[in-house]
Amino acid sequence: MTNLSRAAFLDALRPDLVVISNMNATLKSRIEALGIPVVIVYQDDFAQICESIIKVGKACGIEARANSRVAELKGEVKKLSASADKSGKRVLIVVGGDFTDTSFKKVYVAGPRSFYENLLKESGARNAFEKDVPYAQIAREGLLRLDPDFIIELIGEHGDTNITTGEIFGQWEKLSILKAVKNGNVAVIRGSFTFRAGPRYPLVLSAFQSVLRGQVREIQE
Repeated sequence: MTNLSRAAFLDALRPDLVVISNMNATLKSRIEALGIPVVIVYQDDFAQICESIIKVGKACGIEARANSRVAELKGEVKKLSASADKSGKRVLIVVGGDFTDTSFKKVYVAGPRSFYENLLKESGARNAFEKDVPYAQIAREGLLRLDPDFIIELIGEHGDTNITTGEIFGQWEKLSILKAVKNGNVAVIRGSFTFRAGPRYPLVLSAFQSVLRGQVREIQE
C-alpha cells in the first residue's frame, strides 16, 4: 500500500484514534497531518506491554479499566513466575526457518532484545543465543556451537504452518548430536499469540513453563 493510498484509506475511515507500534513510528506525522490523533506503543518487554495498555486506555478515556487490566496481568505473571522451575535451562527459541532444508542453513532465532527474553527469565531459564539483537539467522554450525539444553519451535500464521509436529521432531532428529534433541527436549508451540507481545503475555508464559517442565511437547492455541 502506497503512502497515498494509506492516507486515502484512513481519510475514508475517519478513525477517532490510530494505534501504531514503534516499528511504524515514521507514519505518525503523516497520520496526524490528516487530523487524526496517534498513539505509539512499545512492546519489547512485559513492562512496555503494560505501559502501552495504560497509554491506549488513557487515550480512549478508560484509564481506570486499563489500570485494572494491567494489575490483573501483573498478578498472573507474578504467580506464574513464582512457580517456575528455576533450573536455568539454556533455551533456544526458534521463530522461523525452512522446513524443507535438511542442512539447517537458515534457522531464525530470538535474541536477548526480543520480548522472549523476559519470558525465559520468568520461566527460570536463559537464552542460549546471547548476541545482543532481537532476532538473528543462524545455520547448522551455529546450532552445534550453541548446543542448547532445550529448543522451543514457534509456529505462527506465516510460513509452512501445515507441517506436523512429528515432521518437526523428525527434522531435528537429523541433528541428534544436539543435547536438546538427544534428551527429547524439543517442543512446539503453535498459534499467533506466541508472536504478538500483548495482553496474552501470561498465556505465552504459561505455555513456555509447561513445555520446559516436560509436561507436554506440543501446545496449540
